[in-house]
Amino acid sequence: MRTVAITLRPSPTQRDLLARAAEAAAVDLGAFVLTAAVARAHAVVSGNVASASESVLDGALAGPVSNATANAGLKRLQRVTPPWRAPARDV
Repeated sequence: MRTVAITLRPSPTQRDLLARAAEAAAVDLGAFVLTAAVARAHAVVSGNVASASESVLDGALAGPVSNATANAGLKRLQRVTPPWRAPARDV
């Protein structure tokens, strides 16, 4: 079986909480996080828990976005140079 590395970057508060929980469960941090993630994935796939994307989608569909908000976001996006138009960097 081939394995894949997953890199996470928790905030210091999140990492402290995870480390304390792993210590209380008497397992190393990586095993604790993987076990919790797999359990959550099983719950989401089986339909027992709404996924985060469903919650975000429900919130997005709850009401219209104001023109001011939409226009501000669009203007911010238009100021960003897309990668295919950025000047080439010397490597």
